[in-house]
Amino acid sequence: MSNTTTLGALLEEYEQQELTLLPLGEYEVEIASVKPRQTDVVPTFKVVSGPYAGKRTMGGTISCNGNAAPRFFARMREAGLGKEWFQALGAEGLPVAEVMKAVADALKGRVVVASFTIEEPNKYHEDSRNKLEKFSRLVSAPALTVAGVPVIAVAPVVAAPSVAAVAPPIA
Repeated sequence: MSNTTTLGALLEEYEQQELTLLPLGEYEVEIASVKPRQTDVVPTFKVVSGPYAGKRTMGGTISCNGNAAPRFFARMREAGLGKEWFQALGAEGLPVAEVMKAVADALKGRVVVASFTIEEPNKYHEDSRNKLEKFSRLVSAPALTVAGVPVIAVAPVVAAPSVAAVAPPIA
């Protein structure tokens, strides 16, 4: 900490980083930041709309370690990073830690609809926390690149709105 930092500046930074325990439910969130680790990523979410707009929360880790791999790839697909993205990255030949850095970069800035549950205090932590259940829908994503080359992401499949049949006029 520098000698010119004020308490007001520190409080403002704290308030911008403060985490909120969201009630159980589904929220439109931006993936505000993502910390890559050796075999997982830890996203922080910022609520985009509704009464909790602007609030930040975490949802736990998204791990590809051991038997968590199927869930990891399901979450990535839900967030718009499907098999094609991993193949374009050349992920099959990269160390997992390197792939986690690329995943963290690709997730940051995406807006998704996410479902959160609440994890009660346990032997690992003393407080209640939000836990990511799933990404329901990708809303928007920044342009993706792999080694500086734009990659076309596979858009999530969205059902076309149904059009009601119009009865012909009665003569």
